[in-house]
Amino acid sequence: MTLAALRRQSDWLARDLRTFPDVLAPQIEQLALSSSPKSCVAVGSGDSHFAAMAATYGWRLLTGMTLAVQSPQTLLYADTGPDDLLVATSASGTSPATIAAMRSAAAGMKIAITCNTGTPLAAAADGVLELCLPSNEPSPGVRTYHASLVAHLYLALAIGRAHGALTASDFADRFARMIELAERIETTVSSLAQPCQHLARRIAGSAVIGIIGGGPNLGTAHFVAAKLTEAAGQLAFGRDVEEWWHVERFAEPRSSPLVVLAPAGKSHARALEVAAEARDLGHHVVLVADPAVENRGIAEDFLAIPDANSEWLSPLLHGLFAPMLAAELAQTMGRVPFGR
Repeated sequence: MTLAALRRQSDWLARDLRTFPDVLAPQIEQLALSSSPKSCVAVGSGDSHFAAMAATYGWRLLTGMTLAVQSPQTLLYADTGPDDLLVATSASGTSPATIAAMRSAAAGMKIAITCNTGTPLAAAADGVLELCLPSNEPSPGVRTYHASLVAHLYLALAIGRAHGALTASDFADRFARMIELAERIETTVSSLAQPCQHLARRIAGSAVIGIIGGGPNLGTAHFVAAKLTEAAGQLAFGRDVEEWWHVERFAEPRSSPLVVLAPAGKSHARALEVAAEARDLGHHVVLVADPAVENRGIAEDFLAIPDANSEWLSPLLHGLFAPMLAAELAQTMGRVPFGR
């Protein structure tokens, strides 16, 4: 498991997105989506959990239903019944806790999102969405996270179409918006290499790094934190924008880096307000936003990521810097992924 393999993960993301229609469409056609579920629940650990979190806004817009995201442990306390849909995600298909949670849940329809169909998770499901990722290498999950996120959104599109929340025209339009992001992903990844290298040198050795985001990008914040920890051994945490303001702003050291995810959308204005407030407290603020964002001077460092054409798609773009910054931090500090 090498930093070179981690860096190569980013180079595949645009290609993966372009191939997913051919991979996922026939599989979704095989799912029995005719009956409308009473509720939708997602379960997974780590990146699988964060991908579901990042898809929640898309699920609500596309299906008209709320996606309740649970960890395997919290699912034990949730009631599911024959009218419910459960979506369990595990890239390996072998996560013991996720498998146990799926088996014990009483949901009437269980769908597995995984890279491996011949696994216990797939065997416990009524339907499977297999994420085909050619030439995938052992690495902190990047392609698997993005593939899981796309699968969630694609599934939401299909459910929305099947149950009348989306017309055929709506489905085609929103599907096209998602696939069109491939070009934007490609150009953004190529533009982030030097800024991430520069940023890593400035924040290496920090006691802790916070990443904050709102709405669907709370999931993105958790994903970014996970990559910094897995690849560079860097203590990092993801938090909701408002929750950080209510709690972690009182934590020391006040000079620690704070990465603020501020894509266009409902959380944008508050994210910029909190960024300015964090700067005034002494934090090293890193703003992640569209190049044309107002007030980019509130941050010590700026990572330019173009806005998506809709906020529900923004997680596909605003986490792109995570593996690149993680790899540069690891190299700067002389570390390797997972400390191995």
